[in-house]
Amino acid sequence: MNQLLRAFPPISPELPRPSANPRPPLSLLSTYMMLSLALHSLARISLVLLVVQVVPLASLAGGNEADKRLEFFDRMGVQAPGEVFEAPAEHTKDMQQAMEAQSLPGQVREILKSDIFSYDPEAARPGEQEDEPHEDEPQEEDRELFEEAIDLYDRGDIQAAIRAFITVLNFADVRPELEKQALLFLARIYYQMDMPLRSIGLMEIFVENFRGDPRREEIIFQIGKIHQEIGQYEGAISSFYRVLNSIILSDKQQMEKFLNLSRMAQFEIARTHFDREDWVQALDLFERISLFELGEEDRETLRFYRARALLYVGRRGDGLRAIERFSKEYPESPLLPELRYEKARTQIEMDQIDAGRDTLLELVEMGGDPTTNQTSEWVEWRRIAGNFLANYFFEEGEYETALRLYQAIVVMDTSPRWQLPIVMQMAGCFNRVGQRDRAIESLDFIIQEIQDMRERSGAETLSEDLEFLEESASWQVQLLRWQEDFVAQIESPGSPQ
Repeated sequence: MNQLLRAFPPISPELPRPSANPRPPLSLLSTYMMLSLALHSLARISLVLLVVQVVPLASLAGGNEADKRLEFFDRMGVQAPGEVFEAPAEHTKDMQQAMEAQSLPGQVREILKSDIFSYDPEAARPGEQEDEPHEDEPQEEDRELFEEAIDLYDRGDIQAAIRAFITVLNFADVRPELEKQALLFLARIYYQMDMPLRSIGLMEIFVENFRGDPRREEIIFQIGKIHQEIGQYEGAISSFYRVLNSIILSDKQQMEKFLNLSRMAQFEIARTHFDREDWVQALDLFERISLFELGEEDRETLRFYRARALLYVGRRGDGLRAIERFSKEYPESPLLPELRYEKARTQIEMDQIDAGRDTLLELVEMGGDPTTNQTSEWVEWRRIAGNFLANYFFEEGEYETALRLYQAIVVMDTSPRWQLPIVMQMAGCFNRVGQRDRAIESLDFIIQEIQDMRERSGAETLSEDLEFLEESASWQVQLLRWQEDFVAQIESPGSPQ
């Protein structure tokens, strides 16, 4: 789980704003700390946790985004064999190319064709052949090639399956229905292999070459969602507008069929502006969406985003009232912890320090016993609120209260990168309440744990943040032991006065 531990300005009650962008997700961020040395006390390290975007669970923006993409492929008739594919080493290159491509479909296709295969959609169209089959001879060769690719895919031989699907696409007289399915199977494979740019490129080929396919608008929508996932906001917005334009140009029967998809596209345009921190535009777009046209879960998600956008554009009173209405209407919502945090942050920005602290305390207490309720939406926000409160009480000199909070949140994650900096904070509390032996014990634990991690990894050095943490703990132990020796010498009989 990703954590970002960064320096917290002394005696500053400001809370960080949650990240608008749910990506990335998937790599460990560095830990930054700042130490200040005091002569008779340990350095104080104040920590602020990474604010993890709670992904809405409602149907508009809901659930695990990767799972929703795979559900889309299932609806398209592209069934997975149940395997979970690991991304090969080159996926990093693919992500770098994605950022360089600036979301332009033309560039996407060029990367696709240059890096993956020499598939030419026009060449794959039925055309003249040197050896024309007899009219009564069944042409099943493309079907056999396709079934061979499916068989390889089902057996988990993914690289061979990719080559086989490409063979289908390059077959001169491939039937359109097989070409479509081959494109979608390849798109799914590359998406599962964490190569979203390639998946986008394959779906763009489908959209461009099969304009009459009834699945076209939903495929364009999913292209936008993948752009959104990898932070290509311009490409995402462009794709969602393409969905709307395509629906508008369709006949009345088609418009009724795609009504729900058009509403989802409108919402995703607004949410993409929100993700790129264009709060004013996002709020304007959210307010244009009629609540009466949405289902209950979708209304919940829309109200969540509206409340946050109101706060971010400076309409704090309206935002706080929106949060209160949300709390009353959706008391069990998994989105509520984040809004409670937003409420506390706003109260503190308005110099309502005590009210903000009370709101954070309510957040820590939400969901029942922290030791038993370990659902993700509670754990993350308890950690955020608990860490801030512990820092707050430390700065206020209430060290025993801060210590109890640190002891409560340290067990919420067993990762050393989460626990060791908090143990450092606990050492500072122990020292302030006169338990120097417990402070030394805590610092020795940090040093020993990092040394064990170094031995287990076989590396001479660990990450910069862990090396810095070990160095900090080492000199603080030396300082405390020097203080103990100095006090013992002064208090011993016969010592010089």
